[in-house]
Amino acid sequence: MHMLTLPLSTVKKPLNLTQFDNPEDMLKSIYEYTKIEIIYCGINNPQDYAPPHLLNPLEVIEIGVPSCTSAFLKRKLTEALNSIATEIKKYLLGDDSFENISNGLQHCIEFCKKAARENDRTNRFTFSEGVAFHVNIAENYHQVAFHDLNFSNSAVIDFEEHFDIRKNFYLELLDKFSDAMETHHQKPDLSKKPYTWNSPKAELEISELLFILETLAQRITIDENTGATIAKFRRDFFGLFGLTNQKYTKKTYQIRDRKLNESFIVELAGSLQIFHQTK
Repeated sequence: MHMLTLPLSTVKKPLNLTQFDNPEDMLKSIYEYTKIEIIYCGINNPQDYAPPHLLNPLEVIEIGVPSCTSAFLKRKLTEALNSIATEIKKYLLGDDSFENISNGLQHCIEFCKKAARENDRTNRFTFSEGVAFHVNIAENYHQVAFHDLNFSNSAVIDFEEHFDIRKNFYLELLDKFSDAMETHHQKPDLSKKPYTWNSPKAELEISELLFILETLAQRITIDENTGATIAKFRRDFFGLFGLTNQKYTKKTYQIRDRKLNESFIVELAGSLQIFHQTK
């Protein structure tokens, strides 16, 4: 059978996700790669093409989508799914703010929903109306309306494959982003000590930090109407690192009696000064 030859101008750039360092940009690149804007059709009754009115519906025996076959697309999207899953894990562990990560994941979730709807061939209400159909007449392509086409069984299978692969890919991605959002909002189990203060003098250094913030700088305000107390705040802050604040009062006396050059805060200030000097 004669293979359908597509215009060279329709060839898309190969999908390359290695240039991106966040899931959003990867997703946008995948979307541009998978987006179907034109479907080229080979027909077996070109004599019935007589614009502006067709003599009979055009019988489509094969279709072509720019860049790739459905089998090739499935392989590429399987690779992309693995790549973006890895990037999602890195994204969750990144140093961006909690809110920015949440917003980024939410954007990806909405993007996947939109892309899945656009590729839902069974729902004519949401199915993309931006897809154009071009038929091959004497090696030239002409746009025709979808309702003027009659698809053979093999063409229908190919047509359905192209859209179903895309839709299911975005649904798979939607699950991954939704799971990531759930993980992101899951509170860590403090009983398992998820955070560690890396110092043999952890209690003393945290006590000094709180003493300066609470007592000297008076940066901490407690709203007692919410049930909060300074004792609970200290307990929770120490608890982040699996420590107790039972010796806080004793530690503050040690802090008052320490020499200036032994101060943990002075050490921090010195580290910050060196950082700025070496930039």
